[in-house]
Parts: sequence; C-alpha cells; structure tokens
Amino acid sequence: MKTAWLLAFCLPVLAFSQIMRIHQSDGSTHDYSIAEIDSITFASHYGALTWIGHASVKIKTNDGIVIYIDPYAGNDYKEAADIILVSHGHSDHNQVNKVTQKANCRIFSGPSASVGGTKMTPGDSVEVDGISIKAVDAYNSNHPKGSGVGFIIAFAGVKIYHSGDTGKIDEMAALTALNLNYAMLCIDGVYNMNAQDAAAVAQTLPTAKAIPIHIAPSNASAAEKQRNIDKFNPPNKLILKEGET
Repeated sequence: MKTAWLLAFCLPVLAFSQIMRIHQSDGSTHDYSIAEIDSITFASHYGALTWIGHASVKIKTNDGIVIYIDPYAGNDYKEAADIILVSHGHSDHNQVNKVTQKANCRIFSGPSASVGGTKMTPGDSVEVDGISIKAVDAYNSNHPKGSGVGFIIAFAGVKIYHSGDTGKIDEMAALTALNLNYAMLCIDGVYNMNAQDAAAVAQTLPTAKAIPIHIAPSNASAAEKQRNIDKFNPPNKLILKEGET
C-alpha cells in the first residue's frame, strides 16, 4: 500500500475511468487506480476495510476497533472482534462461530438471526466503542420484510453502508440525505437486486463509492461472479477483489 504522505505532496490532475494521474513533487508522474487512491485516503483517516468475500466484510479502525459484518466467506477471522454485525439469519451471513471474539465482543443482528447479542430493527441505532451503528430496511421476495436489516456504520467522520440482502426498495431513497462515503451493495440478481438495479441505487448516492458485494450465489463459478461485476457500472463504482483491503 502506498504511504499516506503521498496525498500531501502530490496533485491529482487527471481522472478517468478507474485511473488517476499524480504529479509528484520531484516532477515525475505516476498513474494510480482509483482503488489505490481510495486505499491511501481510507488508511490515513479511518483504518482498513477488507471485502473478505460474499457479504463478509472486515473493518478495522485506526483506533484498533475490529468489526466483522456477515461472517461466512473465507477463514481468516483470526483478528479478535470488538463488534460483529449479522444482517439476517441465512447461513451464508451468520457464521459468528468462525470469528475470534474479544471477551467483551458485542453482536448486533437483524430480527431473524439467532446468533445471540442484540437484535435490531430498521431505525434502531446504537453507539459502542465510538462506533455508531444504525439498522435500515433490507428485504425482497427472498427475504421477508422485517426479517433482516442493512447497516450504516459511522466512525471518525466516515459513513459506510452495508446493504445486507435486499432488493431495490423505496426506503433506499432516504439514504441520499445521509451523505454516505461508501456503499457496499449486493448485486447477485438471484436472491437480491441485480447489478443494474444496484447501479441505479449507487447513482442516487453520488458522494459514496459503490462497492459490489454478494456478487453471485455462494456456489457460483468465478466466471459467473465476474459477469455480474462487469454489469455493475455506476460512475462511482469501486471494485475490490475477494480478500482485498
């Protein structure tokens, strides 16, 4: 990862697609992907965000608070959690036993998840360890309204939305006023909204970098996953690979 001082001494003068050209103080230039620039900014001010895979995400703040969302994909949950968020009760979202947990780890979940801790319904909010967590609506024909939630996680001035499993729903209109910085949107098109619907949602959140997650059913091939990612084309997209921070 490029170090944080880069932004202080470099001037971005050209942005197109997913590439930004940086003019450095020594007169040289370098092309960075938008993902690299975002990584530098995020690491400098907030911490680290890792898309583990599927809907599973890890956030570690610069204050050392570790948050896992919808644990399921992969096996690297060794860093002990302060907070675990579970959007709903389906088995590809609720594997809290995979996560190493601190003695005082707090678990928050949607109404249908039987994972212990505190259940949240849309509109509920809580603050713990300096992290603000708000539950928002998430539902579709595969996930009945009232069974699950999405989450908005806020800390150190950044707001991150994790959609949970959902369709493109009317309640998402209210997200525009929240000035989100990052929106992690499911795009699988089978159990959730498809890539085109997710892109339409992303375009209503112009301040947010839109990161596709839950890109295909859990048994999908790599080719199927890539096809869905290729269909996700809002102008504010930020594509991460599975396991990428």
